[in-house]
Amino acid sequence: MVKERKRSPGGVDNKAIALRLMPDERKEAVELSIACNSTMSAFARRVYLKGLPLVRKEIASTKPA
Repeated sequence: MVKERKRSPGGVDNKAIALRLMPDERKEAVELSIACNSTMSAFARRVYLKGLPLVRKEIASTKPA
């Protein structure tokens, strides 16, 4: 019996967030997810998590003192 591979980390919420991309952005995301041997969903989550610190920093720097 082959054990099914679980791709999402434990504790991930099953409620999806829609992400709309321009055609060229989607094409690049597909190509990169294939290169990473990853699903589109896992790739999008990876990009989100990598970029989150940058967005937090940007928001913090624009808050009034």
